[in-house]
Parts: sequence; C-alpha cells; structure tokens
Amino acid sequence: MEQIQQWIEIAAAQLRCRKAVPGVQCELESHLYEQYNAFLEQGCTAAEAQRKTVESMGDPVLAGGALDRIHRPRPAWGPFCAAAALLLMGGILRWWQGIPLAADGTLLWHEGSWQTLFVTEISILVLALVHFCMDVSLLSRWAWQIYLGLLVFSGCGILLGDTIINGRRYWALPFFGLYSAFDFALLFAPVYAAVVYRQRGRGWRGFCICCAALLPGLMLCLYAPQIVAVILLAVTGLVLGVLCCRNDWFCIGKRHSLCALCLTVPAMLAVPLLVLLRCFGAGLPVMLARMFYVFRIDDPAGADYWLNGLQRMWDGMHWFSPGDAALLLSEQTGLLRVEEFVGQGASALCADSLPALLGWRLGAFWAFAVVAAIAGGMLWLWHTANQIRSSIGRLCAVSVCTLLSGSGLLYLCGSFGWHGNSSMLPFFGSSVDMIVQAAVIGLLLSAFRLDTVLHEPSAAPRRAPDAA
Repeated sequence: MEQIQQWIEIAAAQLRCRKAVPGVQCELESHLYEQYNAFLEQGCTAAEAQRKTVESMGDPVLAGGALDRIHRPRPAWGPFCAAAALLLMGGILRWWQGIPLAADGTLLWHEGSWQTLFVTEISILVLALVHFCMDVSLLSRWAWQIYLGLLVFSGCGILLGDTIINGRRYWALPFFGLYSAFDFALLFAPVYAAVVYRQRGRGWRGFCICCAALLPGLMLCLYAPQIVAVILLAVTGLVLGVLCCRNDWFCIGKRHSLCALCLTVPAMLAVPLLVLLRCFGAGLPVMLARMFYVFRIDDPAGADYWLNGLQRMWDGMHWFSPGDAALLLSEQTGLLRVEEFVGQGASALCADSLPALLGWRLGAFWAFAVVAAIAGGMLWLWHTANQIRSSIGRLCAVSVCTLLSGSGLLYLCGSFGWHGNSSMLPFFGSSVDMIVQAAVIGLLLSAFRLDTVLHEPSAAPRRAPDAA
C-alpha cells in the first residue's frame, strides 16, 4: 500500500491548516481504499490496483491544493459584523438611556455611565478574539475540566457572595459589575454541550452521565435563586436531549432514547426540589414563594406595582413622540403618574425593560425597531448554527442560540408588562452580561469558522487487506 499512502501524504502536505489534516487523511483513505477494492474485484492484481487507484486520483499536489481551498477556516463576516453592530448599539442605547434628567428636563451628560461604553468596547474585543482565536474543539478535549472549573468558579462566587438584590444572589466583580445566575447559565450551556459530545456512542452510561451533568447547573441557578435561569437551562438541556435522541447519539436506538428522555425529565425536575427541601427544610416554601411571585400579581402594592407601571407606559406611548407623562397609575401603587414611575425607576427600566423605556422617551416605533433588529440578529445566528456540520460545533451553537432566544423572548414579555421576573436581552446586557454574551456568540461563530476543518468524516476508512 506504499503508493496509496505516499499519495495521501503528499496531498495532505498541501494543507496549510494543519488541524484539517487528520480529517482529510481519513476521507482520502476511505475513498482511495474503496476505489482500490473496486479494482481488485475487477480482477486486477494488488500492484495494478494500486497503480490504477493512484492514477485515477490525478496529481496529489493539485488535488491537495484543491482540498486546501476547501478545508480552511472561513470567518463568518456577516454574523460577526451584525453581532458587533448590535452589541455597539446596545451599549450606546444603555448608556444614553441611563443618563439622568435634570429638573428642567435636560440630560445630565456628565453623570452618564461612561463605564457602559468602555465595557461595550471590551465586549466587541472579546467577540473578535473568541471568533478568530478560539478553537471550539478545545471544549470537547477539556470538557470535564472546564465543566468542573466553571461550577466551582461560579458556585463560590454566587453562593458565597454577599450581594443580594430582590432576594437573589449576585457576585460583585470589581469594575465589571454583577455576575448573575444568567451569566452562569449562558456559560454553562456550551460547556454542557461539550460534555454531551463526549458521551457519543457510550450507551446507557453516556445517557445517564448527560442527565446527571445538567443537575448541578440547575441546582446553582435554583439556589441563587433565579427561576428564569433554571427554566432556560432546563429547556436548553431538553433541546440538546431531543437532538441527541433524533441522531441516536448514544447508540441505544432512537425510540429507546426518546422514551428514556421522557421518563427522565420529571425526575430531573424533582431532584433539585428534594435536595433543597433536605437542605432548607421549613425555609423552602418561603424561597419558592419568592421565586414564583411573578405568577402572583393580584397584590397591587407588590409585584403588580411594576407590572402596572409598565403596562401604563405602553398605554401612553405614541408612535413617533414621547409618551403621555400625565397618565395616571393605579391608586394603590403609591405613585400618581407614569412620569414619576419612569423617573424613579429609570435605572431598573434601563436594565430590565429597555424597549419600554426607549418607546416611552422616543416613540413606540423605535422600540419595535430595536426589537426587530435583535430578532434579525438572532435569526442570523440560528441560520449560522444550522450550517455547522461538526457535531461539537452544532451542539454548542444550538445550546447558545436556544438559551439566548428563550431569554430574549422572556425579556420582551417582561418589557410589555406580562410578567415581573427579570431576564437577559440578547446583545443588550449589563456590563458582565454583555461580555458573557459576546464570548458565547464568538464561540458560536468560531464553530462556524472551523466547521470545514473539524467536521467528522462520513464513514470510517476501509482498508484493504495486505496483498502478498
């Protein structure tokens, strides 16, 4: 087989991206030995079959050059520029909307949060670095080490942190702001996808490991407590599970995988609650009541205070002009007009209901324009994820898109006053949120950039037996 191996080595030597060499060699071996076996079946001797196989493939230098043009990184310039533009727009809008108003209605520019613009620049830099320098295959290679490191890092920061806002724990990072359960969930999703990737073909053992690996992430978000992060992470895990069952990832049969997944979901939801009941005992009902206050809006002075203010803001909006400042609120909220609600809650509105604040100050048209831009950016990311063929890249991309899409949808529902639980708007996060979002979006685009390099061969190479 010396002639065939020599041809393969010469062709592979033409590849400038050395990461693509193993996959290309595997593909060439599969194709050449298939052709070699075909010549043997036609009655050719081993030497003659080798010669004809090599001649049918042509010049190895030219063939290798053609393969080099195919198997090289392809930067996702379109989605990258769109993501960078949306991050920049989000940073500018958050900075501008966060500028306080003087008594006469003028903007106090010198009191604006210039840190927001600086963090926006850092986010775009992180997006570029991860996109062009990160190798998504490192996640699969070091999946368990990164998984454990992220759990320890986030667990110590969030659970031991002394920053508690509205009953939720945060980790106060110097200069950058608050690291929340949302940030952890967004980082945890692609890492968990890499853990799932490592269980390929491992049967029931791999299936059980994937289910168990999701529980610590759910527990950390539940203890924070951040119920929306728990829901989003659970949905992301479910989407990855359905994707694996569809492709028979664990090699136990598609039907068996799907049935096991359906039986596992209720158990995975029950386990965190049982552990919390064991740890907190009588304090658990109070914790759950605090997390589920979003569904209890019958108290006008409680959760309904915020929801009523948001809904009245939308009622008083105009398409191309500021909202009606004299619009009255509910008598039981303690504030008389929407203008007072917006003035006292501007910082919270900027963080949790940016479209509502933008529509109130400029007009509903601009709020819906921003929402349309974000939706377009997410659709472009989904389109990019759908084009990724490598298994590790596809799993990471789907996990990131699922969590970002769900978070954005819940954020918009909250901005319309349909629920009072905070979430994360894609491309428009706070300081730490923007950096984390930029990192995971860059990871998605990196998977697309290296897709032609990392995708698995369609079949294992079939070697012919050595001929005497």
